[in-house]
Amino acid sequence: MPTTSSSQELARQLRGHRRQYNNTQSPEDVVQMLLLAAPDAGRPPPEIVGAALKAAGLQTSDENLIRALQEAAGARGGNPRKEDLDRARAGAHEYQAIPRDLGGAAGSQVAGDKKIDRPMPEIKYNTPSTPAITFNNALAQMKKPVQAMRILEGMRLGMPDVATLPRMDGFDPASFLPPQTPEDVVRTLMQVVPDAGSPPPEVVGAALKAAGIPATDENVEKALKEALGSKPSSQDMAAARAAAAEYSTAGAGDGAVASDLNDLSKLGYPMFTEDLGSSRSSTAKAPGRGSQAQPEEVIKALLQAGPGLGQPPPEVVGLALRQAGVSVDEDVVTRALRAAGDKNPSVRSVRTALAAAQDDE
Repeated sequence: MPTTSSSQELARQLRGHRRQYNNTQSPEDVVQMLLLAAPDAGRPPPEIVGAALKAAGLQTSDENLIRALQEAAGARGGNPRKEDLDRARAGAHEYQAIPRDLGGAAGSQVAGDKKIDRPMPEIKYNTPSTPAITFNNALAQMKKPVQAMRILEGMRLGMPDVATLPRMDGFDPASFLPPQTPEDVVRTLMQVVPDAGSPPPEVVGAALKAAGIPATDENVEKALKEALGSKPSSQDMAAARAAAAEYSTAGAGDGAVASDLNDLSKLGYPMFTEDLGSSRSSTAKAPGRGSQAQPEEVIKALLQAGPGLGQPPPEVVGLALRQAGVSVDEDVVTRALRAAGDKNPSVRSVRTALAAAQDDE
């Protein structure tokens, strides 16, 4: 589910890197930021790769564009086609960031040094085939839907500099716990992205499901009332319910993996072979009776089988352990997450992967 909040935050991070790491950031770093921000969204299209390089302040030379496109394509991508290079170049050329205020700077001081704090505008770029596509809509054009909470969590985990931004004062990522009430869900969203305004109904619905709170009419109404400040309309209710239903079929729901995501192939990852002692039947093994495969071996096999898919999210790590028949606990899951590329897994990531790894029978 594309979100204005997530696109604004991602654009802010890109510009933040331009200010702080202009001399050290590589084209590959920019692409990794995109992948971490939307780990379940597939590979970014060339236009987004080009626009992201420009937003991060990197030169959009052919060399940098080629390096970024190769990173986006993964190990199997090889050299990008001339068509893709042209599309990336066009995306970079047409990218434009609308100024945050009338002076073109964030938070300019006028009227007696009173600071204006306006919401971050949409980031737009234009191409001949897709005029005035907004950044978040372009994200939505990737292979899979972008989930609001997944984006926020991915950015929180994958971009350490987020916690150092002044706008994040008072938000401790290490102590982040899932909200317990519909109102808490909305407050959490607004705390993570405080300058993005009120989350739209679609984001509220997806966030409820992501937080493990049933998207009943009562809960949806409570959450929307918290977000909008008034009783929601029937259209807002319908939009939030639809988003919650879509989230439950594309990601984690009610604190665990949705019932239709029982194998890695439905997430775009190949199934394991018998040499790891795993098969469809291995999912029926109870914890404690699993195979002797080490979690690092399982994740290594997963990464080798799908080298172009990037860093697997916690749900995929847990499913891989489950299908390999590995006995799981927090230590095993933590080791697997580290092997997957998350060097310092959060409590939330460990819990998510553990829930996915445990049998539901």
